[in-house]
Amino acid sequence: MDHQFYPRKKIPCSEPDKQDAVWKVGKYVFRADFDSANLLYVRQGNSNCEVQLWTRQDCQGTEHERGTRSWFHFGVSGHGPGDWVALNIMNINKQGKLFGQDYRPWFWRASMAEWQPVNSKVIYKREDEDFQLRFSFKFESAEEVFFAFAIPFSYRENQVRGGVTGALQKG
Repeated sequence: MDHQFYPRKKIPCSEPDKQDAVWKVGKYVFRADFDSANLLYVRQGNSNCEVQLWTRQDCQGTEHERGTRSWFHFGVSGHGPGDWVALNIMNINKQGKLFGQDYRPWFWRASMAEWQPVNSKVIYKREDEDFQLRFSFKFESAEEVFFAFAIPFSYRENQVRGGVTGALQKG
């Protein structure tokens, strides 16, 4: 297996133009201040262990902005070993067939070799015009944990990969 096509596993660095993309909710700190992160807003849910998250539109703020919200990617810190949280993505696109087949979001922390799907079942439902995705997560350590719809590639990684795959297509 050629690992050059897989994303590098390192903690994403904050970007200066995304400094407003950090929220403290209870003891948790949520951040989307890095390349490929896309949270728009975060707030406390109905309990101390529940958090509601809204995503940005795909390509929001660019000439390619769309009305869709196909994915999510963010980090969570401030927790301790054994803490658990219920995460509610409040405005994701209709993807019931995918989640109906037991698809699950992915997570990663620096001490892990690879991204892994979350262990808990996912609840997916329609609420007014939006679809909501809910899953629970138990933290094993105090390390920052990153969650994503799928194993993420940053924009920069895609640019590099595009050059590599473009060269393969020519050959």
